[in-house]
Amino acid sequence: MSLFEDSLALLTSNLTAAGLRLDPAMQARLRAIDGRSIAIKSSLPPIQLFIVVEGGTLGIRSSFAGKPNVAVSGSGLELANWLAAPHRIDNITIEGDETVLLEVTAALRAFDPDLLTPFTTLFGVAQTQNILGGAELAVSVIRSAAEGVGQAIEKTAAAQFVSREDTGALLDVLDDLRERIDRLAARIKAAEDPQQ
Repeated sequence: MSLFEDSLALLTSNLTAAGLRLDPAMQARLRAIDGRSIAIKSSLPPIQLFIVVEGGTLGIRSSFAGKPNVAVSGSGLELANWLAAPHRIDNITIEGDETVLLEVTAALRAFDPDLLTPFTTLFGVAQTQNILGGAELAVSVIRSAAEGVGQAIEKTAAAQFVSREDTGALLDVLDDLRERIDRLAARIKAAEDPQQ
């Protein structure tokens, strides 16, 4: 743990907590996946952060006592590229329960904060419109990154598992092969014993 990692974790955790307070439904979605954890490991620069879901919030930490459910690792640039275009998982390693990533990204995808009320109180109507334009853009970027991460995980999972259609086609081929083997066995038996 370095001072940089601790500071980065504190800053992102505080920003996340502030954003979550603006979307009460998000807290309920996160409570449903309470206890999940994700390790983000950058090899260059050497930084490790943990995303922990607890008590309806997302905590960003520089250290974690338990074993994370899933770990995503690569260089800082590769991780940034992955977040920007999650369908590309070049040189990114995902180890562990990928469904945890899907659960967290699904919760983030649905993030819909109510920024109008607190910003109008703080800045007035005119300034709020300008600020909300930028905030909505930031939220859409986060949502887009979450959707992309979810799609990338689904693609990697699909590459590791066989689809129902492929399984059905394989079973049909195996049934045909079994019938041919049975016919061939009957022919061989008939050829060996001509009296039947």
